[in-house]
Amino acid sequence: MVGVPANNIEPIETAAPASLDSLPPEHDLVSFETLLETEAPIESSWEDATELVPAPAADPEMRRELNSIAQTAIASSAALAVERRQVEIAEAALMTAVPHRNPQLVLDLETPTGGDGPIEIGGRITFEILNSSLRTVRQRTALAGLHRAMAELESAELGVSLEVAEQVVEWMYLVELVSLRRRQVDLVRQLEKVSLPESAEANEEVDLVGQVQSQLAVDKREQELVAAQAAEDRCKSRLARLLDTDPDALSILGGKLVQSRTSLPTLPELLSRVDQVSSAVNLAALQLDESHWKHRLAQEKATPASEIGPTYRERVRDPGDQIGLRFETDLPIYDRNQDEIALRQAEIRKGEASIHAASQTVANAVVKLHEEFVSLEQRLSSIDDGQLSTINQYQALADNESVRDSISAAQRLELEEMILDVQAEQLGIKYRMTQIWAQLTIMLQL
Repeated sequence: MVGVPANNIEPIETAAPASLDSLPPEHDLVSFETLLETEAPIESSWEDATELVPAPAADPEMRRELNSIAQTAIASSAALAVERRQVEIAEAALMTAVPHRNPQLVLDLETPTGGDGPIEIGGRITFEILNSSLRTVRQRTALAGLHRAMAELESAELGVSLEVAEQVVEWMYLVELVSLRRRQVDLVRQLEKVSLPESAEANEEVDLVGQVQSQLAVDKREQELVAAQAAEDRCKSRLARLLDTDPDALSILGGKLVQSRTSLPTLPELLSRVDQVSSAVNLAALQLDESHWKHRLAQEKATPASEIGPTYRERVRDPGDQIGLRFETDLPIYDRNQDEIALRQAEIRKGEASIHAASQTVANAVVKLHEEFVSLEQRLSSIDDGQLSTINQYQALADNESVRDSISAAQRLELEEMILDVQAEQLGIKYRMTQIWAQLTIMLQL
């Protein structure tokens, strides 16, 4: 970084964005909450089929893998490569912000077109009179431009991280959903086999309506499975494109997913971080800082540049040589750079409005996401309470020897199907809650 000479110019204090490599560990890509475990086979006991108690939270290894995915996407992004070139351009502009103008050398020869006048040979060399204030403002303007370019790169990287987070969380959800749909398909097939013979034995004839209903139930579950598998393939392809790799080379992170409940700080705590850590607000502040320095530079340019240097003139065959001093400058009578000064003042007013707009936009998004999260949390708690109550009642019946034999195989399968339906709904809610949590965690560096 080029040093800035000491001067009495009071710059606008705006913090430069931190380098991404220098961020502390807590600023790594968030460790995403994992979703419901649904790996128990259909033939398992009821205790396995209804196991909904929270398991241990995701281990640090999954956190590191998720962070590695985000870094891979950032490194392979073509759009981010353009932003990095912009930072290099800003660095080059800083290096050339205070160029030294070369001295100007002028040689001339004058000879009379008639008569016997002497031939005159002359020359001069002039140097720019350095304006230390102008040089310093140029340098600080370029430095503000570099900070702004770095903030734009950081904002673009944040966008890639958010996109990666969305795709990874969706993929994790779809993997679990496909597993659950397979269980539902196997269950309805078992139910079809169990219910139709019982009906035929009881009525001594085949129940055609029941057979059609059973087949339609199987078809419905199979279609749901096919749709979930197609969605998983599409999500996997999108993530592979982000990482610039083959979809077949991807593997689900952390192996077996576990369940853990997410939580968020209170809304006032979230809003208090908007102006502190939001990349959009930070970028708007740095753009305003650059506009202030451009305005100051336009004011400095109102003072014209000056040159000074020695002159020499010799007359051939005449001893009357001359030596002198030349000073040259523009008189700021008509052009005082008023047009550029007015333009920079308008940019400052726009920048001040942009900071307020960015803060308000991010705050509105935070409020909307937090309200949705709270609503989902309440809905999930309601489902958990109702589901756990049903499970406890059924387990009590299943353990009661007096009623165990009275529960038919079809009834057991139907009850298990209802539980799987509730698990599917619960899984969808957990998926959306995890998306919101990951988005807010990245945006506000929670």
